[in-house]
Amino acid sequence: ISQSTLKYTYLRDRKQPQVEALLFSVSHTTRSPRPGEKNGVQYHFVTREQFIKLIEQNKFLEHTEFSNNLYGTTIDAVRDVIAQGKVCILDIELEGVKAVKKTNLNARFLFVAPPSLEVLES
Repeated sequence: ISQSTLKYTYLRDRKQPQVEALLFSVSHTTRSPRPGEKNGVQYHFVTREQFIKLIEQNKFLEHTEFSNNLYGTTIDAVRDVIAQGKVCILDIELEGVKAVKKTNLNARFLFVAPPSLEVLES
């Protein structure tokens, strides 16, 4: 189970009104879908060429490369969440945080860390 899955499950399983007002954006990636993943739900799965074109068109709020795959959040993905009357949550790495901090979004950041390396590895 991945760190992203844990965060998603934690928020999904909370039924308080404060949590129901939150929604993850759907990021773009060049990696292949994993079993059970659907395009447009967990990610927008695109080719490297499509991703690079989006970069050239300045469509991304943030983007990075990890394990030879590109990941990024488009401005439209954030707008889609806001249009639903929700607070947008981004599941991003440190480089993404740095990029978002350079915008005028007045974003808030939460760093989730395990209590120890042993817990992370278990």
